[in-house]
Amino acid sequence: GVFHESQMVSLDMLEESEYLEKYLLPIDSALTQFSSIQLTNEQVQKLYYGQVVETEEKAISLIKLINGSGEFFGLGQIQADGSLTSVRLLSRHSTG
Repeated sequence: GVFHESQMVSLDMLEESEYLEKYLLPIDSALTQFSSIQLTNEQVQKLYYGQVVETEEKAISLIKLINGSGEFFGLGQIQADGSLTSVRLLSRHSTG
């Protein structure tokens, strides 16, 4: 898997730490098996409105969606004609 024993943190360490954020992994760290596509702000907006985004990509069942700032914001699907639709999107408040 993508997680290793060396990354583990004990409950005692967490309770003693003032900065819990240093132990948090990026939300998409468990999704390393998926390819990703970086989108413009306009394309991101379209997906949040439920619209299709046209791409030049090949069909893929699940792809990580990355916004213009390089942040993961959801999963999408690319059809044979290159059209990208969202499968699951994070709340906009989660992406900063």
